[in-house]
Amino acid sequence: SRRQRQMCIRDRSKTLTEIRDNVYRKKSELDKLKIAEERKRLEEQRIRERKRQEMLKAKERERQEKLREERMYRLRCISRYGEYYGNLILKKEFALGMNKEMVRELLGEAEKFYKKSISTFRGHTIESWVFDTSLVAQGMSFGGLLGALSYYSGIELERKCPTLVFTDDKITSIYR
Repeated sequence: SRRQRQMCIRDRSKTLTEIRDNVYRKKSELDKLKIAEERKRLEEQRIRERKRQEMLKAKERERQEKLREERMYRLRCISRYGEYYGNLILKKEFALGMNKEMVRELLGEAEKFYKKSISTFRGHTIESWVFDTSLVAQGMSFGGLLGALSYYSGIELERKCPTLVFTDDKITSIYR
């Protein structure tokens, strides 16, 4: 192939000077092509790096925003419920003396999976909240159910979602 090119160049040329000039011209054209390809490769690499940097910046912004939201939520819980109950809510732990508002804050969406019953005894309102897995299955699509169950994977469901007894709107018993 190389030999054929050389012969092709020689065939078209009449003198050694023309042959030399043709070789230099072809070499120059090849060099220019290599330089153009290298520039293109470097530009593509710069674009990829710029996109990677933008993605890293976006992830960092998301992380910072999440941290900011967590701090704001923490401050809100502590200012609303006090340091003791606010920290328990942040840790997703139930405690005697919590009121329904605190428990709702702690449970979030999971509250809808509790069966609630109310009774009155000696002038006190007694309310029981019992976690019902059948409500979980009814209230969610199959994918949502898998997501909810994976949230509790490795954790005893009863421990995470205990039966709660309220007397006059405050937790008086927790059954795990």
